[in-house]
Amino acid sequence: MTTGKNINIALIGYGFVGKTFHAPLIQSVDGLNLAIVASRDEEKVKRDLPDVTVIASPEEAIQHPDVDLVVIASPNATHAPLARLALHAGKHVVVDKPFTLDMQEARELIALAEEKQRVLSVFHNRRWDSDYLGVKQVIEQGLIGKVKHFESHFDRFRPEVRVRWREQNVPGSGLWF
Repeated sequence: MTTGKNINIALIGYGFVGKTFHAPLIQSVDGLNLAIVASRDEEKVKRDLPDVTVIASPEEAIQHPDVDLVVIASPNATHAPLARLALHAGKHVVVDKPFTLDMQEARELIALAEEKQRVLSVFHNRRWDSDYLGVKQVIEQGLIGKVKHFESHFDRFRPEVRVRWREQNVPGSGLWF
């Protein structure tokens, strides 16, 4: 990553995850500059982030010469293609979960990041929650013996499924990667 200056970030997607998690986290870190948001809803972005440049095209935002890091918070099926484009453009990349829709895509992106010598990371907001960190510490310290299996999850009950991409029965609609 670039050092000694702000890291200019293009956030791809300003739906729930982009607005609720990524934009506020980026803005809370000294040295990070949320420079561009790729969204078709400029008014929505400008209402929250009046100083940010809004570009409708994710591809154009990724290719922007001032961007150092691309954060991908778009619909799941777009994660791998946009990450691939960003890596080919020489950008560092953070991809929201799920990372990819299958293992082959994941392996290809990891190899490409290594080839291009760029950081490629998967964002999962729960990794730093105190309950997960507490369980991790207990396991690492061996306080409960050798753990052979651990399962944890959050469930959401919605009596009526909404009609949108996240609720469709397609690859990537769960939390596989």
